[in-house]
Amino acid sequence: MNAKKRILFLHGLGQGPDSWRAVAERLTGVDAVIPDLGAMLAGRADYLALRGALFAVCDAEKAPLHLCGLSLGGVLALACFFAGYPWLLDTWLCVGYLGCILLL
Repeated sequence: MNAKKRILFLHGLGQGPDSWRAVAERLTGVDAVIPDLGAMLAGRADYLALRGALFAVCDAEKAPLHLCGLSLGGVLALACFFAGYPWLLDTWLCVGYLGCILLL
């Protein structure tokens, strides 16, 4: 029995979950998770708070997943990997991000 692949899609700054929805709908056999990063901030514009909220999402995951990030989502995807979650990631794809921000 093959379980569905679980993919966590992270959108960029100024975008929302809808930026990934059309992609997720075209993928078959996939459990797409598309969090609203803006909602995770609760009105605060704070990268470290957002990163912490995403780490809480990672802490709740029980099985490896695929991570796909765009722009700010790409920075967050790399942060997940380098912050101690490499065991959680089967694969990761980062598109259009500034890697130098990663160390923040």
